[in-house]
Amino acid sequence: MKEIPLNKGFIALVDDEDFSDLIQYRWWAVKGRYTYYASRRLGCNTNTKIDMHRHIMKPGLQDKIDHKDGNGLNCQKENMRVCTNQQNCLNRKPDKECRSSFKGVRPSSLNENPRWRADISFNGHHYYLGSYDLEKDAALAYNQKAMELCGEFARLNQV
Repeated sequence: MKEIPLNKGFIALVDDEDFSDLIQYRWWAVKGRYTYYASRRLGCNTNTKIDMHRHIMKPGLQDKIDHKDGNGLNCQKENMRVCTNQQNCLNRKPDKECRSSFKGVRPSSLNENPRWRADISFNGHHYYLGSYDLEKDAALAYNQKAMELCGEFARLNQV
């Protein structure tokens, strides 16, 4: 594994065999919605850019690249896989605006008892997984359904 320096003190992790190709370009860290990515311009007088993960993996135009660990700066091939947009969304981290630290878990409305509910959406269907006294139990219910529906693309809660 090698490191490619980016702006603002960030680094991108790449495989040894990709390093010599990648180091010839000037890469910078770009903030995405959920993580940072390494990007570069395609030419001197253009605003068109390419992300490092797309440069390495060379996917089709409609394909996405999923970073298994959720770190967009970890561009080692073992950490990346070509996927659909839906599969890429399945591996997202929990929403920062949610009051739970677990994916698929949120507080129940004030009228409900117990306190935590678990939900998951997949292929246009919403699945209500129940209400739980403990946030951890709701997270485990989410994990079970996520594995059933999403397989290897499921981002499981660390309980």
